[in-house]
Amino acid sequence: MNEETLRTALETLPVGPPSSVTISQDGRKFVAVVVSASFEHMDEAQRQGLVWEHLQRQFEDHDLVRLEFVFTNTPAENEELAS
Repeated sequence: MNEETLRTALETLPVGPPSSVTISQDGRKFVAVVVSASFEHMDEAQRQGLVWEHLQRQFEDHDLVRLEFVFTNTPAENEELAS
């Protein structure tokens, strides 16, 4: 897994493309922020389940251990966090 393959995977979520994907890397670990209006009517557990299930189909376990966390925000939540 590298930043490009992770970004591509997150941009192809089964609920449709997110409005933004931001990835930061600290050494060998990644943290991602996925912002999607499709998350509006999902609770956090549903969002995380959807994202991680998708990623498990895309990557091997030894790759996924490099992904420290994926934040799953709606546009409104992301705007609130930015202010």
